[in-house]
Amino acid sequence: MRFLIVCCVLVTGLMAQESPQRATWRTGVAAVVNGEIITEADVWNSVRGASAGLPEERKKEIYNGKLLGMIREMVLDQAVKRLQLSINPAAVRSWVEQRKEELGSVDAFNESLRERDQTEAQFVTEMAQQQSRTVLVRAQAGAMRGIGGALRAVHVVDPTNEEVRDDYRRNLEREFQKGAEAKVFAMAFTRSAFGTDELASEAATKVRKELVEGADFATLARRHSNLEPDKGGDLGWVTKQSDWGPEILDYAFAAKVGELSAPIAWRRGWLLILVTERHEAGTVGFAEAQAGIRAKLRDARVARATAAVEKKAIEAAWIQPAEAKELLLQWSEGEARRSR
Repeated sequence: MRFLIVCCVLVTGLMAQESPQRATWRTGVAAVVNGEIITEADVWNSVRGASAGLPEERKKEIYNGKLLGMIREMVLDQAVKRLQLSINPAAVRSWVEQRKEELGSVDAFNESLRERDQTEAQFVTEMAQQQSRTVLVRAQAGAMRGIGGALRAVHVVDPTNEEVRDDYRRNLEREFQKGAEAKVFAMAFTRSAFGTDELASEAATKVRKELVEGADFATLARRHSNLEPDKGGDLGWVTKQSDWGPEILDYAFAAKVGELSAPIAWRRGWLLILVTERHEAGTVGFAEAQAGIRAKLRDARVARATAAVEKKAIEAAWIQPAEAKELLLQWSEGEARRSR
């Protein structure tokens, strides 16, 4: 989706411009990729639903974005064919069954096919093509294990231990300092719920007495409180920067752990607060941080590597109109820059 958005922004009018080249492509051929044709009808049919009822200029944007996407897919599909790469049919069927489960039923799946104007066979073919492109690009990018020499990785994406440690040292002050946090439960007794401030105060006092005598906090919170009653008054882990009011935050970081508050005056009534755990401020150690750092560095390298693989495939392809090839190269360069 981001690819199409970027393309739409970059497009200056592949189909809108009037030039000698525009006349060439008016005849029904939208693009040619290494001798293989994409027709204008192919593009319009694929965007028919998305562009229905929109102004003409917006239709052109959608058309151009889809055309660029189809050219990119054709470049990759041709590379898949050259390498005779295929996806295990059992894996494709598994993805189809998973899709049915996600939608909740076979009927819902069939309805989604009707909305897309697809048969199940066409959906299976589309899934296989998508996965083939993914395997091709990610294997060559080094993001997954390659298959023989043709799909061997041409990029190294796994950071070394020293690179992980260097990132930790470089970002220690900015990324790996953790503030104090407290696990807080609270009940609210509001004037609006109990009628008057006095009645709200009496209810808070009565409930506190029950808690001191051993009653369950969550049970009473569901019964009496206006604050997260469905969660039994559980506010989760809060920090000093949380949005909860000062009455809650002040108590959360000053009270003894396990100590139930007396009723605390509040702008809407009265509160009872219980702090069950607290973590003090400190530094996240390297042992705890290293897995996240490694994943962050690898994800950024994978993004750059996949953009580079696609760029190389596009550079090697013969694409007309030439503006389309230039826009696709700009997109891949932009993807590489964004991941730095």
